[in-house]
Amino acid sequence: MPEITGDMKVSEVIRRWPATIDIFLGRGCPDMRRGIFAAMARIMSVRAAARMHRIDLGALLADLNATASRSGLAALILALLQPVQLLDTGMAGLQLDH
Repeated sequence: MPEITGDMKVSEVIRRWPATIDIFLGRGCPDMRRGIFAAMARIMSVRAAARMHRIDLGALLADLNATASRSGLAALILALLQPVQLLDTGMAGLQLDH
């Protein structure tokens, strides 16, 4: 399970778990992927962003971690569903005697 903490930089959270941007936006934060806000996100912690936008830090972290967990699970499921490419071992014509 991911562990997003108040000390992490906002940009790191958004980079590692892109779906978390919806949590920040839903809580009234600006789009921190663009413009001056992107620069601020590189130096601003999640704790500082919560304080600046008057967001309860505990609730924000709970939502961010839940979203990160869901997106991580979805990525794992998608990876597992990808077709498996078998290596050519040069034994394609090999017949086994019973």
